[in-house]
Amino acid sequence: MPYGLPSGGQLRDRIIDICRGNGSAEHIAIVALGYDSEDIYKFGKKFSEGDWGSIDEFLQSRKERRDRDLGKRLIAAALIPAQLSARFTAPQPRGHWYNILLPHVIGAARSSRSLKIITFNYDMTVEHYLCTVLMSRGNLSHKQAMAEIKRLDILHLHGRLLGTTELLKGPFEKCVDACGRSIVVVDEAEDNNETFMAARRILNASDYIYFIGFGFADVNLRRLGIPAGQSDPRSGEIPSSVRNKAVYCTKRGMTLQEWKKIKLRFRLCGADLAATAASASAILRGRL
Repeated sequence: MPYGLPSGGQLRDRIIDICRGNGSAEHIAIVALGYDSEDIYKFGKKFSEGDWGSIDEFLQSRKERRDRDLGKRLIAAALIPAQLSARFTAPQPRGHWYNILLPHVIGAARSSRSLKIITFNYDMTVEHYLCTVLMSRGNLSHKQAMAEIKRLDILHLHGRLLGTTELLKGPFEKCVDACGRSIVVVDEAEDNNETFMAARRILNASDYIYFIGFGFADVNLRRLGIPAGQSDPRSGEIPSSVRNKAVYCTKRGMTLQEWKKIKLRFRLCGADLAATAASASAILRGRL
């Protein structure tokens, strides 16, 4: 994965490791928030033995509020170090594509403010990268750089971590708690909450749409306005937000059967997946 961020499977393994204790800073932070070491261990054991594909799937099976709150703080504890150690400078990481966004912040496309980013990820590495570059190239303060970035409309649909500058201030356990409170599990969100409605407005107003590293889960597609079939506005279903759009996506790890199913779904929504590639940079370069 680019920038040192974990994949879904790597995040799962990291959380299970934190639950085992071993004196890690992450485990100590969770205990400092009032969770008993034995309860943390049992949480990790159930997560591991159930062979869940992701922490989000596991949390959807746990209806107890305390279990969900613990899981969210474990996600935060696992991701914060990854965000803090994310690397953007030389030698650049394999698959580096954040720099393709730069013209929309400091280059020729800056005045149009046409770039919008919708993400299901919690990390703030895009914001951190753009802020770092702006401060260096434009001799801006952190506050000025972040003000420029906010004009891009970076929308985190399931919550987000704190910014890197805030995380560095610490203390770690308070950062874990604050980030955990922001995280939203899939079944806690509603199709028509303001965040997803804002996402659909962005898609409706766009001419070009790029799906980068997207899992194409049914519920996420539906909430973005990409229903499984032709929607009937009279039924109250979410209408297509991608009709007559040029849509591009990465499809690494996707089987041929999965790809055909997704392609058909977009076609029924009035959009054709115009091109695909294995990497984000291959999709974005020359098109943004």
